[in-house]
Amino acid sequence: MRRLTAKIPAGIRLPEKDVPILQAALGAHANYLLTGDIRHFGPYLGRKVGGGVILLPAQYLKTRYPRK
Repeated sequence: MRRLTAKIPAGIRLPEKDVPILQAALGAHANYLLTGDIRHFGPYLGRKVGGGVILLPAQYLKTRYPRK
């Protein structure tokens, strides 16, 4: 089994425990990374990092399923 490790973009600062989460999203070419970790991912919420946008789950649901 081959292990792929995506490179974290310059300027992104995360604790070591959160790096694999972002690497997995980047390596999977995810369009979105949903997280409730406001403490560490808060500065990046709503921003495109790599090829995907980091959002709170509620933010994602509001963009995908707006109220009519």
